[in-house]
This record gives sequence, structure tokens and C-alpha cells, in this order.
Amino acid sequence: MHVSLKSNFSSLLDVVNFRKDDWEAAGRLIRQRIRQRTAKGVDGQNRGFAPYSASYAEQRKKAGLPTSPVNLTLSGEMLNGIIIEATRLGVTVTFRD
Repeated sequence: MHVSLKSNFSSLLDVVNFRKDDWEAAGRLIRQRIRQRTAKGVDGQNRGFAPYSASYAEQRKKAGLPTSPVNLTLSGEMLNGIIIEATRLGVTVTFRD
């Protein structure tokens, strides 16, 4: 899955002299907020994730795993796959395929 959000910060760049490491720091903050929000079971629009299907919830329960909130963290692979790519002009935050 590839998620992309693009914003044009050209007017901001005219006022503030951001460096690559500034954008890197912004990317780390974005990654941290995604992880924190997801751990609470909340998506980017501040809505709860859809509940697990009854059969999957039962599988999780039998395995001793929580069934609520849905937090997308069974393996941790997705949230550990957040990639930050900073340049001197901006930052891209994506998920590894």
C-alpha cells in the first residue's frame, strides 16, 4: 500500500530557511503521531477503525490478543515500515510495500 500526501510549501520556503534536517525532524514527528494515533485505534481523520470481523476477533481472542481497540499492530510491520525521505525542499512520509 502506498499513501501519498503532497503539499506545496514554496511560499513557506520563501520566508523560512528550512534545511534538510528540519524536514527530517518534521517527518519523525509525523511518524510518531501516526504511531500514537494508530495505537489508540484512531485514523488520520480522528475516527475509530472499523471493528474486527467476528471470526477474526474470535481468532485474536483465542490467541490471547485484544480485540479492541482495532490498532493495526498485530505484527508491527506496517507501523515499523514508515519511511521518511527528506530533502532541503520538503519531506515525504510513506509506508513500505
